[in-house]
Amino acid sequence: MCGKGAEAASVTSLTRYTLRAAALVDADPTAALKALNTALLLDATVGTRFCTTIFGLLDPARDGGFTVTLATGGHPPAYHLTPAEGGGVRVEAVRAKGGMLVGAIAEAAFASRTLHLAPGQGLLLYTDGLTEARTADGHMLADTGLTDFLAQRRGPVSAGRLFDDTVALLDTLPGTERDDVAGPVRPHPRCRSRGHHHHRSQRRRPDRLRQAGEPTPMTDALHIHVPHTDGTLAVIALSGECVITTAPAVRARALELITAGHPDLVADLAGVTFCDSSGLGALIGIWRCAKEADGSLTLAAIPDRLSRLLAFTGMDTFLPVHPTADAALAARQGNRTTA
Repeated sequence: MCGKGAEAASVTSLTRYTLRAAALVDADPTAALKALNTALLLDATVGTRFCTTIFGLLDPARDGGFTVTLATGGHPPAYHLTPAEGGGVRVEAVRAKGGMLVGAIAEAAFASRTLHLAPGQGLLLYTDGLTEARTADGHMLADTGLTDFLAQRRGPVSAGRLFDDTVALLDTLPGTERDDVAGPVRPHPRCRSRGHHHHRSQRRRPDRLRQAGEPTPMTDALHIHVPHTDGTLAVIALSGECVITTAPAVRARALELITAGHPDLVADLAGVTFCDSSGLGALIGIWRCAKEADGSLTLAAIPDRLSRLLAFTGMDTFLPVHPTADAALAARQGNRTTA
């Protein structure tokens, strides 16, 4: 969920019990995510927090395995693991297309995927603290690194062994600053037929959304300036790192512009060297506030990693993107003229 402390704890509690209650009413996991989305949007005690979630149901199959239905709300993919002949593991990413962030927007859509978990196979779920952990050369482990690690394992895919190996992998990575990492493993045959949910925080330490290959930053300084205003339009340009320590200032400056009569914002991210999940949360918060003021938020020159995350979470449907601030401004001015 987005945030920490008491408010985040309230989201965790609401998420857990809403999903469990919803599953008793409707066995469709996507229905449970829809119920959670509604609950998060309606409950004023959780503020503007949102989360990514994966929720699944396991039904016993005749061969002794399980039919697993996983619904996703913007969460990283699960991994279906099958021991391969000659050693190693065949790794399949289980990702349902179309799952969006939970609790961010009323129009959010969710998707599910069904797979068969046969005897001897495993299912790994985790938070992005695992895939965004740093390797010795300063790169992110990333999806490819995790997939390679899983495929090269020679041990069984039992829950205990897989968990121990994953912890050992994290222990080989440098640095003491760890993101929160959680990774429930569903092995066969000790799975119980019940629902399972997993969600992760959208606020992280300052190495979120950085592309693999980029060095760990030495500073998280962020400069904010407004190079252009024209009627309801305003450009807010960022340079530096939009992370957990700087994202609140971005949101505050954007709200000042909205209050001052500039609800149509263009966020120029050409100078952003790194944007973490807190940065994404700030952008979504700004978009919400702009909408409430009958305005809009348009993004310009966004980093590739952020672009992929927007597509993965479905937020690219609501946040238009242009290659440059000039192109975004021209599009906004054109829309205003047409209107």
